[in-house]
Amino acid sequence: MLITLICVPYEVSAQLTWSPVFFSEDDSLTISFGASAGNGDLEGFQGDVYLYTGVITSSSTSGTDWKYVKPNGSNGWSTFPANLKMNATGSDQWLFTFAPSIRDFFDVPDSENIEKIALLFRGEQGGEAVKVGRMADGSDWFIPIEESGLTLTRLSPARNFTFCNSPCAVDIEIHLSTTQPDSTRSIRLLRQSPQGTYSDTLAVTSGDTLRTTQVFSEPQVHKLLAIGSSADLQDSSFFDVMVSEAPLNQKRPDGLKDGITEHQDGSVSFSLFAPNKSIVHLVGDFNDWNPTQEFVLKRDSLNPDSTWFWTILTGLETEKAYRFQYLV
Repeated sequence: MLITLICVPYEVSAQLTWSPVFFSEDDSLTISFGASAGNGDLEGFQGDVYLYTGVITSSSTSGTDWKYVKPNGSNGWSTFPANLKMNATGSDQWLFTFAPSIRDFFDVPDSENIEKIALLFRGEQGGEAVKVGRMADGSDWFIPIEESGLTLTRLSPARNFTFCNSPCAVDIEIHLSTTQPDSTRSIRLLRQSPQGTYSDTLAVTSGDTLRTTQVFSEPQVHKLLAIGSSADLQDSSFFDVMVSEAPLNQKRPDGLKDGITEHQDGSVSFSLFAPNKSIVHLVGDFNDWNPTQEFVLKRDSLNPDSTWFWTILTGLETEKAYRFQYLV
């Protein structure tokens, strides 16, 4: 018997933000980069982080054709000038400001329009880029230059998927940014109905900020939608709240090993050491990636610092590869 189980990473959000949200090429711009963003290569990195940056302009031959690269030259990638060093703010977070303006920083002539800023984040050690912060798929980061528009930002919950035990109180905070100063603005928070439409209104505000605490009791995935409106513009954000009953407290069978174990009867056991966690879901190809109550792992807790979550699955096909994730 051979069952192949492949644990795949679970990305909850990207942490590249900038201020102001709307800006022109003649404005200064401050960016904030979190180590867990994208490929997460800089997570836990203790050294200095330097930008490798450029712009996409009207002279670029494609959307990835960097111009006015800094540091420039054939050895630019291995150069770490002080003016490209990011400011570490703690908690795996770094800041950088393009000043006095984006155009001046990159020294782009007035004859070219700047369309995007291109970025890579280099963790320097011993004069080499030993870590590189890229997008999750390995591509470069880009910030589009948008002089006008509307952006809805969900500050809380930060993740696209929130897990909690019933009853579950979720603090929600949503901001709206726009370049239309005199327009009427509103934010609506909606929940998907059993019919599949977002028709259940949970909260509404007239203004730039919506703050509300919503209590969810029914064990299920509550699918939420925030919609921000200003004049004829609209932006939205989808996110989910998975409410579960508390996991069953049950001691692991004697001899059950940590990790994944195939047994002679065809069953497969999963055991995860997760101290100070209250609930763990198992999702994968075997349950269509749905974090249902059936796949909440049992909890075996000696004390908060010594807690295992475990389950035993049956019915998996032999000679087949299954992908899975723990949602913690």
